[in-house]
Amino acid sequence: MKRPIVLLMLAFTAATVHAGSFGGPPPFQNGSPLTSGVNGNYQASARGSNLSGIITFCYSAGIQTTSATQNHWYIFYQGEVFNGWSDVAINDGDIAGVLEASLTAPVNRVTTTTDPTTGTVTTVTLAAVSNPGGYFNAKLNNNSPTGTFKGTGVLSGVFSDTTDVGGTTTTVTTEPISAPYKVKGVRAATGT
Repeated sequence: MKRPIVLLMLAFTAATVHAGSFGGPPPFQNGSPLTSGVNGNYQASARGSNLSGIITFCYSAGIQTTSATQNHWYIFYQGEVFNGWSDVAINDGDIAGVLEASLTAPVNRVTTTTDPTTGTVTTVTLAAVSNPGGYFNAKLNNNSPTGTFKGTGVLSGVFSDTTDVGGTTTTVTTEPISAPYKVKGVRAATGT
């Protein structure tokens, strides 16, 4: 009677020899059950009202790499394309990302009208005061073999609106943008 119990316990011990085999992830994998931990190349889509974009980032040896080509974002918003570097942290399935200020200054939008009666020319210029940047927060699905994640984010920046009537600047106002979006992504390739 003792022999079958001892053999059963021995088989159970052998099957569960590494940490994490009791339902959790193996050690040193930042909460990920995947054998490579959180290492790999990630890509996500960002979608919102009049907003579409992609966000990429790469993890190696449990930390984000410093390669600018692997850690980048591009977002099309209100007729302009913005881009910059992405700084992302992954901790126990929570993903927090910062979209550094866009490297590309938006093109100034100029609208000119002429009063047919007086001939007075009015010019309105919309220009960026600060290039857009933003953030996102997502949840990594630890049960997904491909490391899928989804969450939300915001693209933000400040624009100035200058009105020039007949050669005299009359009004300068600032217009903040705050464009919320949903982010959905996947670990595209595993790394080491």
